[in-house]
Amino acid sequence: MFAVYCLTKYPHIQKLVFEDILAHGPSDGPITVEDIGKMSYFDAFLHEVLRLYPPVGMVVRDVARKTNLLGESIPAGTRVLVPIYLLHRHPRYWTDPEEFKPQRWLKGNENRSKHHHFAFLPFSLGSRNCIGQRFAMYEAKLILAPIIREFEMKLSPSLENVDLRLVNFITLKSIPSLKVRAKSRV
Repeated sequence: MFAVYCLTKYPHIQKLVFEDILAHGPSDGPITVEDIGKMSYFDAFLHEVLRLYPPVGMVVRDVARKTNLLGESIPAGTRVLVPIYLLHRHPRYWTDPEEFKPQRWLKGNENRSKHHHFAFLPFSLGSRNCIGQRFAMYEAKLILAPIIREFEMKLSPSLENVDLRLVNFITLKSIPSLKVRAKSRV
């Protein structure tokens, strides 16, 4: 949902994603796992979508043993909230944190190596991370790539100039719900 929203919000980025898909996939017919593996800008785009719009905005973890966190002693059994949505937008870890910049994920980008390993966790990390994260990324790419190849997306006129409000219950959602128009590229 938010990937399509970002395509509508940033038409110049939609064009770059479209060009990447055309450059590395067939012009018609099925797009394969091998094809999407070559699509570096499309991959960077999806990483940036996950950074700004993580599927789960926060996770709760129980501290297993007494831990020191940034100089503070955290007793065993304490519940700790990890605000993924806020972490992904924290200026300590991200240059221009509110800006949508897929290029930050491209190989060769000097800022890419500056990201703290634990500053990007759309699927969590460690022993409790999402076991389906690789599948989810393949699924997203294999579903979105042919749609982007075939259709140009625009935000519904009813949502133009409307500020979306993001809410987080279990997953991140927008109010109002997103509505898009798809125009065939052919």
